[in-house]
Amino acid sequence: MGTYDGILNGKVLVSGGSYEQKGDTILLRDPVCNIGYTGVYHLHFKEDSVLFTVITDSCTIRRQGTDKVGMKRM
Repeated sequence: MGTYDGILNGKVLVSGGSYEQKGDTILLRDPVCNIGYTGVYHLHFKEDSVLFTVITDSCTIRRQGTDKVGMKRM
């Protein structure tokens, strides 16, 4: 379990999110969608990057910003 902030091009998009990783699955919660709603995503790891694929997420804003989005280690 841990916390995260979502930053794109130096702009904070979400702050105070939390996550829990179970193998290749991650559960996301953040104040953008109400901390009580959990998004569940499959993680695809490749070298120093990860791609998120939605399993279930009722929060449209989070799903649109996370599903099929790749992130690279900084």
